[in-house]
Amino acid sequence: MTLLPVLAAAGLLFAADPYADAIAPSTTAVVQNGANALGAPDGEFATVSGNANSHVVFDLGAGEEGTGDLLVHFHGFDLAVQTTVEFLDGAGQRVSTAPLGMIGLGAHTATVPNPSAAPYRFVRIRAGFVLNPLQFGVDAIQATNSAG
Repeated sequence: MTLLPVLAAAGLLFAADPYADAIAPSTTAVVQNGANALGAPDGEFATVSGNANSHVVFDLGAGEEGTGDLLVHFHGFDLAVQTTVEFLDGAGQRVSTAPLGMIGLGAHTATVPNPSAAPYRFVRIRAGFVLNPLQFGVDAIQATNSAG
């Protein structure tokens, strides 16, 4: 994958861990300060904004596939944002879907239940129907278990 050397040179790749290592190029939402959403939570967040059906895709990394539930460390700018999480395998095929309600202003952690036992490499957070532009912050994406 040609993106990996670029991300490594920019210091945006992390060693094997349960956290997102990169934001995938298939992302359609606007992501500002994307590096803040990579790696372990540190109180710094990337701002994600978009309209209905826009999405951001996080890559846990080859050989770092997750299983089980997902923790989303987020920062709410609105009282409540309803999104959908799609768990994708290494080929980008959906293995399961679950709702994610980002409720509350400020920093929070939400547990997203994953009903599938299949490993996932990518996590797509997709906006649902929104009247106003969607906006939320992401500090970290964390798999609760490793497939490796």
